[in-house]
Amino acid sequence: MKALFAVLPLAAFAVCEARAFAFEDARKAYIANFTESPPSVQECGDFVFVIQEGIIDYDDPSGINRAVLKGQLEAIEKYVGRPSGGLASPFSPALTETLLPLAQFRMPECKSCKIDETRLSGKFRHVSAFEAEPLRKAREEAASGRPVTLSSAEWAELVAQKLKELPDAAAKDALWAALGAAVPLVSRLGGARWTVERADGVALCSAMSGWRGDETAKECNALLSLNPAFAPARARLAGIAFAQGDFALALSRRLKAALAAPDPEGVSAAAERAAEASGSAAWREYAALYALAAEKSSLAAEGSAPVWRYLVNSGGHLEPPRAAAEDAKRAAELFREGRALFSQGRELERLTDLFRQSLEADPSVQERWRYFAAALRAAGRDADAAVAYAQALSMRGDDWVALADMAAVCRKLGFAELAKGCAWYVLAMSSDASPRAKAEKALAE
Repeated sequence: MKALFAVLPLAAFAVCEARAFAFEDARKAYIANFTESPPSVQECGDFVFVIQEGIIDYDDPSGINRAVLKGQLEAIEKYVGRPSGGLASPFSPALTETLLPLAQFRMPECKSCKIDETRLSGKFRHVSAFEAEPLRKAREEAASGRPVTLSSAEWAELVAQKLKELPDAAAKDALWAALGAAVPLVSRLGGARWTVERADGVALCSAMSGWRGDETAKECNALLSLNPAFAPARARLAGIAFAQGDFALALSRRLKAALAAPDPEGVSAAAERAAEASGSAAWREYAALYALAAEKSSLAAEGSAPVWRYLVNSGGHLEPPRAAAEDAKRAAELFREGRALFSQGRELERLTDLFRQSLEADPSVQERWRYFAAALRAAGRDADAAVAYAQALSMRGDDWVALADMAAVCRKLGFAELAKGCAWYVLAMSSDASPRAKAEKALAE
C-alpha cells in the first residue's frame, strides 16, 4: 500500500477554504444523511464523505493525522474499485496485486475539507468531504480495464519499494522467489569448503553414534564441522529448511549435499518441492540448469585440480582457499595476459585457457571467475559460462555485471524464469547503469 501512497498527491487532502468548497452545503448534507453511519465512504450529490474511526495514540501526537490520511486513501481506493482487466504487467496477477494494488487508480486532484472530528474515550471519529466528480471519473477509468503500462525501471522501483516494506529477510526471500530470482537467492548463501576430502574417522564415528532418526540441526552441523562434504547431514539440513518454508536455503543445502556424490535427481526433487510450495517455476529451472552443467560442462576435462571436479558437481557452491604466494603471483600474471586479449576481443580460445590456468593456480579471486565466465560465454560455451558465473556470484552476491550476464546466459539456455529473476534482481537492487542496461535487454529478448 505504501508504494501506492507515494504516488498520490497529498494536496488532494488539503483543507479548503469553506467558501471555495461550499463547506456549509457539505456539512448539511452529511448531518442530514450520514451522522450515524459506520466507518465508510458515502456518496451524496456533489460530495463523497470519508468517515474514519480509530484509536488515538496519545504518545504520538501526529499519529492521528497519519492514521486519518492512510484510512482516507484506503477507503477511497475501495470506493473507486479495482480494475476489471487489461493490466499490462510482466508478473502474474497475484504478484502484480502484491506490488501495485489498484494499478490503474491515481488519486485525482479534488477539493476536500474536514467536516467533523470527535475524540471520545481514546478514540477518534473523523469525517472529510471530497468533490465527487473527479472521484467518479477515476472510478470509471479504473472499471474500464484500459491497460496500464509501466517501464521495467518503474516495475523494478515498485519491487524495491515493496522490499523496504517487508518485515524480515524471510519475507524478502519469499518475494524474490515469486519473482524467479532463484540464482541470486541460492548463490548468495555461499558455498562449502572443498579442501577437506577426508575426516577424522574416529571422531566422525563417535559423532554418528548419537545420530538418530530425529537428528537435529545442531547434530548435523557437528558432523559437518568434521566433514563438510558429508552428504547425509546436508540433506537432513535441507529437510529442516523445507519444513520451515525456507526454500532458498533448502535448495542450497541440497546442492551442497551433492558435493560428495553428484545427485541431479535429488536436486530436482528438492526443486520440485520448492516450486510446488512457492508457485514459482524458477526452482525447477534451477534444478535443470544444475543438471545441464553437471552433464554437459567440459570444465572438468580441462584441468586435473580438485577445484574443477567440485565446481562442476556443486553448480558453483564452494569456497576455494587462498593460494600459496608463488601460485598467486603466477595466477595474477596469467590473468593480466588474458585480460589484455579480452579487451581486444582477440584469440578467444587462448584467453579462455589463460583464465582457466589462472584459476587453477589461484581460484580465490572473484573477479577472475567473472572474466572467465565472460570468455566462455563469448566462445559460445553457455553451460560452462553458467557454472563460472554461479561461482562468481557465490563469492560476491552483489556483482551486478555477473548477475546481468547470468540473466543473458539463462535466457539463451532456455531458462526464461531464471533469466527474468536475475534481471529483476539487478534492476531493483543496483543503481549501476551498465548492468541495468544489460538486465533491461535480458527482459526484452
